[in-house]
Amino acid sequence: MEKVWRNTCATLAMATWLMGACPASAQPALQHDLTVRLEPLEHRLQATDVVTLSQLDVSSLDFDLAQVLNIDRLAFNGQIVPYSFVNGRIHVPLPRYSESGRLRIDYGGIFNDAAPEDLLNTDNPGFGVTGTISERGTMLLAGAQWYPASWDAYASYRITVDAPKGLVAVTSGRPLGHVFEAGRTVSRWVAEHPLQGLPLVAGPYDVSSLAFDGVTAATYFSKPLQPLSDEYLKATGKYLQFYQELFGDYPYEQFAVVENFFPTGYGFPSFTLIGGRVLALPFIIHTSLGHEIAHCWWGNGVFVEPSQGNWSEGLTTYVSDYLFKERRGEGRIHRLQWLRNYASLVDSTNDFPVAQFKRRNDAVTKVVGYDKAAMVFHMLRQTVGDETFWQVLRDIYSRYRFKAIAWSDFKAAFELRAGISLEPFFRQWVYQAGAPRLALSRVTVTPTGSGYDIRGTVIQEKPFYDLQLKLTLAAGKHSMSQSLMVSGPRTPFLMSANDRPHQLTADPDVDVFRRLAPEEVPPTINALKGAPRVTVVVARDLGSDGLDIAKRLSLALGLKQVRIGQEGDFGAQVLAHSDLLLVGKPSNVDVLFNANAQFALQKGAFMLNGRNYAGTRSSFFGVFPHPDNRAYVLGCFFPDNLSDGMALIAKIPHYGKYSYLVFKTRINQIKGTWAAEASPLVVRWAAPSKGKP
Repeated sequence: MEKVWRNTCATLAMATWLMGACPASAQPALQHDLTVRLEPLEHRLQATDVVTLSQLDVSSLDFDLAQVLNIDRLAFNGQIVPYSFVNGRIHVPLPRYSESGRLRIDYGGIFNDAAPEDLLNTDNPGFGVTGTISERGTMLLAGAQWYPASWDAYASYRITVDAPKGLVAVTSGRPLGHVFEAGRTVSRWVAEHPLQGLPLVAGPYDVSSLAFDGVTAATYFSKPLQPLSDEYLKATGKYLQFYQELFGDYPYEQFAVVENFFPTGYGFPSFTLIGGRVLALPFIIHTSLGHEIAHCWWGNGVFVEPSQGNWSEGLTTYVSDYLFKERRGEGRIHRLQWLRNYASLVDSTNDFPVAQFKRRNDAVTKVVGYDKAAMVFHMLRQTVGDETFWQVLRDIYSRYRFKAIAWSDFKAAFELRAGISLEPFFRQWVYQAGAPRLALSRVTVTPTGSGYDIRGTVIQEKPFYDLQLKLTLAAGKHSMSQSLMVSGPRTPFLMSANDRPHQLTADPDVDVFRRLAPEEVPPTINALKGAPRVTVVVARDLGSDGLDIAKRLSLALGLKQVRIGQEGDFGAQVLAHSDLLLVGKPSNVDVLFNANAQFALQKGAFMLNGRNYAGTRSSFFGVFPHPDNRAYVLGCFFPDNLSDGMALIAKIPHYGKYSYLVFKTRINQIKGTWAAEASPLVVRWAAPSKGKP
């Protein structure tokens, strides 16, 4: 009876929850009519914003505007009114309480953030650039505060951008056309749906488009990228169709792929801004493009409540990057990589709860906000089941389109559909930092009259988590599984089998987020990037050029504390108690790699997986266990020549999840990961000797 009453209440609550949805067409409180003139040679923006207020009963208005801008004139309903502009905040006392009116602000100024030209470390995808107007291109994020924004009221926009001839402007919403007037290019846009912020970019674009069931796919590419346009348009159409079937109607009239003049990967309402060099990479269509399109549902269709953590990157990662891999049968490998990233880069000194993630600005925030958060959604899916999981996402999108929500709203929605409390789940996975440490202990096999009993204990270290753990037993030619509720420091279990067992595995499908044991984490480039202190040793024969490579490589890897010197500059004690990075082949090649059977270093070449690379003009980068101290790693960069060495530096950090790389004439030929040594969640039994039971 109690269960029936609870489910009935949940059904009534669900009906109320869904009926409470506000229509997606609800009118924004503010309408901005922006007229913008861009002068790239001067890095200058000159603009007029006419803000129309509707159904507001206020005595004053407040807007954020960049401090680098100057206000030339401010008037309400055609009358000059007093205002204050202090620390980037405009405060306008209105002459009377007003339900409607028009506020005009004329302003201008310079945006000239230094956009990167010499790209090394790319862990911060925006390179700290929020606003820049230059001959290379224009990018003004909402965070640059390039227009008067009221963050406590959603707004819609009409935008006219006047730029030098050939420079086409792009923003969120629907294009009304790009025309040439008086030797300049005028671009007009309208954004009718509420937005949390408005970006603006401009560049020397040719525009191509293709219609898909009422939605337009478009590319804004420079001439060198135009040959890629058709492929991007077709892929965009397929992604739009896929996500509409999964979540509901696409919330905008167009989705555009826009080229940026330096490497970025932004997803904005109705468009993505990706660097030209990145767009040219053949795998981007199959990876990043789908991720940015998914953001139009999650993050730009349903907004993030900024005061309570950014859930959108984790969910978008899960329904794009991960889901594509899962559908190819590679889901387990992808989940295991998330755990390896966490083990390699995150520790007690830099960890933080998923609910505190705001944005990615380094490798650690990426692991927590993208990888761990995506794993949280995966575990939530395992908890409530596939049908409920995908239906709840459709519910949330339907109810909250163009509204801001927090993790707590996800919790409420899933509880209503599933009819269960998810308080413990969200408390430990979303609002608590860290991950469980699990191991199998004292596993025994006891013969019985009809087979074998397998007993043991799952142990975990503090803090203790409550979780469902799958145990899979392989016995003879068969395997069987059972689900174990793990809680506290010790959870005993019992399994039975008809045949003699040969392997027991806990969490065989990697469905639980946990901290891997050291033996489960092969040394990778990420492990080197996450090292707190690295000693960089340059081979003697590279001289000062080798020191230059070492300095740039350290910057590219984002190494925190670095000591750089040549062979002989550091004592044995220093080398034994530090993560190491070796640049160039050392004088003594025998002592470093004797523990790795897959790799051998010779005087004139190297061997990898049985192949000799002598005379192939190949360069190698790899990460190994430290030869003297297993608490550390040893990274090695053996460029074929100094020129290749310099050219490869910017590429290496992008391969963080791999243990080794081989480049031939600066193009990656081989990438791979050393095998894990063992796992505390796997127990193996040797086959019995002949003649013995």
